Amino acid sequence: MVFADISGFTKMSERLARHGKVGAEEVTDAINHCFEQLLAVAYDAGGQLLKFGGDALLLYFAGPENERRSVQAAAGMRARLRHVGRLQTSAGQVTLRISMGVHCGTFHAFLVGDSHREFVVTGPSASTVVRCEGLASAGEIVLSRECAAALPRAWIGQPRDDGVLLRSSPAD
Repeated sequence: MVFADISGFTKMSERLARHGKVGAEEVTDAINHCFEQLLAVAYDAGGQLLKFGGDALLLYFAGPENERRSVQAAAGMRARLRHVGRLQTSAGQVTLRISMGVHCGTFHAFLVGDSHREFVVTGPSASTVVRCEGLASAGEIVLSRECAAALPRAWIGQPRDDGVLLRSSPAD
């Protein structure tokens, strides 16, 4: 799984809120365009969107070479945001950045509720992917040690707490 959090939306939203309805529409357009671009990269790598909340995404990669594909998607999303995340708004220039955590393991998922159904991902692996994202600064991708062990050594960077940084953008 890849857990991605985009920074800069809150600042942009606050600045554009001063413009009323026009500002709200501009925020919506920017968010839609940004996520459309990022999800295209994930989908091309065989990823599936599990959860979307505010400025965060939870993506699932199954099947052969899921470790490699999830990391390639994360690196591709970071690269794509470098291009589409520089926004000129009516409230000025805004630069969006992304921090991501990647973990490969067994995830537990449940569909809960009656009148309102919610898809919940839980368990130790879910906690690990969230922890990895929390270790990443804007522009960084932190891999769990389990995920890093399945990847080419050239991709692996410096340790970051109980994870490791992605060193280079992997080639497709």
